[in-house]
Amino acid sequence: MGRSKRSAVLGREAVLLIVALWLLQLVLITVGQNLSEGQTPGLANFVRRAGVAAAGCGLFYLMGLALVSVQRGGVALRVALAVPLAAAGTTAHVIINNLVFLHTSSDPLAKQIRPFDPVSIFVSGTYWLWGYLAWAIVVIALAYSRELGDRDRRIVEVEALAQRAQLRALRYQVNPHFLFNALNATAALVTARQNDRAEEMLANLADFLRASLETDPLDDIALGAELDYARLYLQIEQVRFSDRLRVQIDVPADLRGARVPSLILQPLFENAVKHAVSPATRLVTIRASARRTGDMLEVEVADDGSGQGAPATGMGVGLANIAQRLAARFGDAAGLVPSVAAGGGYVATLRLPLRFAGAEPAA
Repeated sequence: MGRSKRSAVLGREAVLLIVALWLLQLVLITVGQNLSEGQTPGLANFVRRAGVAAAGCGLFYLMGLALVSVQRGGVALRVALAVPLAAAGTTAHVIINNLVFLHTSSDPLAKQIRPFDPVSIFVSGTYWLWGYLAWAIVVIALAYSRELGDRDRRIVEVEALAQRAQLRALRYQVNPHFLFNALNATAALVTARQNDRAEEMLANLADFLRASLETDPLDDIALGAELDYARLYLQIEQVRFSDRLRVQIDVPADLRGARVPSLILQPLFENAVKHAVSPATRLVTIRASARRTGDMLEVEVADDGSGQGAPATGMGVGLANIAQRLAARFGDAAGLVPSVAAGGGYVATLRLPLRFAGAEPAA
């Protein structure tokens, strides 16, 4: 509906162009004819021609309106209609011109004008036809340009909607995965009659999920807030692995306000717990740090486990989720780099444009 309405009217630029063209024509023809006769421009003739020019504006507008109202057939149909519309406009213009001078001029020659005489219309029409054809071409070009612009805008809107849908889907993919693990662990604690630890885990889980649900999946949040969410998750896991999990977070104060996609780090911590802490028989430290590298923010989540933090094949659900979210949001300007540390352990480095509140992300 919106597209048809926009296409069925001439834009403001077209209307201004019509007025400008006919004003220019009015001045040139009045000055040219009078000077060629060795006279100064007469006011009476100027007024008559102004009336004809006003009629020309109306005819141009109606002709343009007819062309842009064509919804099917596009450029080809408009070109086919251009000639008959230009002929009709020219005929109407000549008749109006004849009537104006017949009824308003005191010149004896003007009284001999026959407004509807086919010969007169044909002769005068050959002069005006080219102007109407030229206007038809201009309208067709303007309409085509506007339709291309509308199509490009629709493509951008569709791509934006698709990106938002993808981001939401990827973002919500994390919660069921994590929730399944947490509930399984809680069930195991209840089975083992460790009710206090199970109750603590459920309380932490409720806090984490509440914080997650209160955050729009398309919003960016401060790195400090993201790390606070990570602490909630790690507190849940520390109930399970109290003797095997230690957490260290080292982020400079000036980077805690840097903007990152919400819950982008949680899968990194989950990966470290699953592949480093869970299979370990000793204390494993998970360390989060951040640094500025030029105009990029690098956030690193490392563990000193066995170096098997990566799945056996590919990236796995959590890490692949992060890579896809970054690609959908920042394109090639961001990425996830997993690696095995030289001294043992696994390192996942998140690289993305360094932005603070009010700054737009890199495209």
